[in-house]
Amino acid sequence: MTVAAGSKEDIMSPKQIVIVAVGVAVLIAGITYVVISIGTAGAEPPKPTDEAVSKLPSPLEMMKAVEPRFEEAYTAGHHPFRFRSLVDKPTKVGVNWKNCKCASVEICVAPDEWKALSEAEFAKKADDPSLQWTPLERDGQGFDIPGRSTGWVRVGWKADKNGDERFKADLWIYEFDSGIGFPLEVAVSFVEAVRVRWLDDPDKIDPYVGRIGPGEQKDAQLVVWSSTRESFTLESDPPRSDPNFSYGEPPRKLKAEELDNLSQRFHRKALSGYQVTVTVREKVGEQQLDIGPFRREVRWKSDAVKDPIRAHVQGIVLGEVRTYVEGNPGEPRLEMGVIDPNRPRVHKLQLETDNPNVELAHDDSSCDFLKVDVLDKAGKVENLDDGSVRKTWNVNVSLRPGAGFRGPFPDKEKPGYELTAVVFRITHAGVANERPRYVKVLARGQVKN
Repeated sequence: MTVAAGSKEDIMSPKQIVIVAVGVAVLIAGITYVVISIGTAGAEPPKPTDEAVSKLPSPLEMMKAVEPRFEEAYTAGHHPFRFRSLVDKPTKVGVNWKNCKCASVEICVAPDEWKALSEAEFAKKADDPSLQWTPLERDGQGFDIPGRSTGWVRVGWKADKNGDERFKADLWIYEFDSGIGFPLEVAVSFVEAVRVRWLDDPDKIDPYVGRIGPGEQKDAQLVVWSSTRESFTLESDPPRSDPNFSYGEPPRKLKAEELDNLSQRFHRKALSGYQVTVTVREKVGEQQLDIGPFRREVRWKSDAVKDPIRAHVQGIVLGEVRTYVEGNPGEPRLEMGVIDPNRPRVHKLQLETDNPNVELAHDDSSCDFLKVDVLDKAGKVENLDDGSVRKTWNVNVSLRPGAGFRGPFPDKEKPGYELTAVVFRITHAGVANERPRYVKVLARGQVKN
């Protein structure tokens, strides 16, 4: 049957149009695929110069660093990023850039026989001394990763780091600035090899044992641990012989659950550690601690560090002489505030005892920039209604006229002024050849320039 042009039967339906369009698209795609296949057979992968090519699947699988590393401060090191080739042919890689904190970028290929290892076993092989590492430089020719091989790219740093750092590098694939590559980044917290903290409050280094009365003793417990070492030695190393401070039993190794608790508290893995105990005794034989606040260094040595591991045990020794600061009787420290050297304020102390035989004298060798006047040098004796006796001394403390001292006190950076105190010597009437004991009142303030 003949149909006239322009008739209804001569016009294709929408369904027919779609079918024809799809057919044409398939035909064009097929021709394009054949051309590309013939033109690239046996050739290197195409240069990714446009968005379509830049989205090609990567020929490599690269592991990324997820959790921050903890490394010893001021030690050189590196972090390995494992790679795996996903193609049969070699893949050329190089370095686009690295940040200034990153000292080196190196690459190596693992032996084929290692491919059968588990992930954990393979990871341990990254530091095997038999591996051959090749430096990757920004201006270099790159490195050909063999097809279906596996190995590592490692980012290294020098032994000049402390605190938290981030090491970054960017790899290219095929050729420099190709648009295909891998960003490598590892966060590292550089920490001391060994840490020491007070067990009762691990946020503090120095333990506080509180008040120690006549004949009493107190224990200070500390933990010493490492986030970088699986094991280390620890041995007491007192800075001086002092029978009032003893180290007791040998250090006790921390149990797994104790290490886990430290890890959770400080958000860094505790790999190994010890608990140590320092015992403070008010009196051992004829040796007595001075009355008042104290801060005594305690020390250990270890194969993990060159210098001794230090902490300071603090507390207050109570004795037969009591000290009261005017305006703040519960505070054992004399707070002198900001001092105008031209108009120094006078601060008042009162010392008190129940023993009328106690004799008190200011120790002139202490705190040379302070003027100390004992108003009642012999002390004032009172007989109380209950039959007891009270003996008191009133003392004025101020900046010594003409003193050249300026700045804060105590001052850890100024030799001789690390600890500032008003010191009194205690003896007893009628006792010959007596070993004197001292009462200390710590002083703090700042002299204006």
